[in-house]
Amino acid sequence: MSDKVTKKESKVSIIQAVKSPLGFLTLAMLILEGVLAVLASKASGTDFTVLVYGMISGFVLMLLIIGVLVIKNPDLL
Repeated sequence: MSDKVTKKESKVSIIQAVKSPLGFLTLAMLILEGVLAVLASKASGTDFTVLVYGMISGFVLMLLIIGVLVIKNPDLL
């Protein structure tokens, strides 16, 4: 029972930690990378390669989005 409470409290604390657009993008990136990593661990061959390229391109895309946001609104940091 306490394990369920701990998991629920940790999810709530993660959601409460997102207080800015930058925090939201970081959380979205972590979710995307986590899903792709789980899929990549079960894939092989071409599927694995596509998932790895997806992880890399997602990371680069997120860096570009964050860069544009920070340039336009430096107070997001």
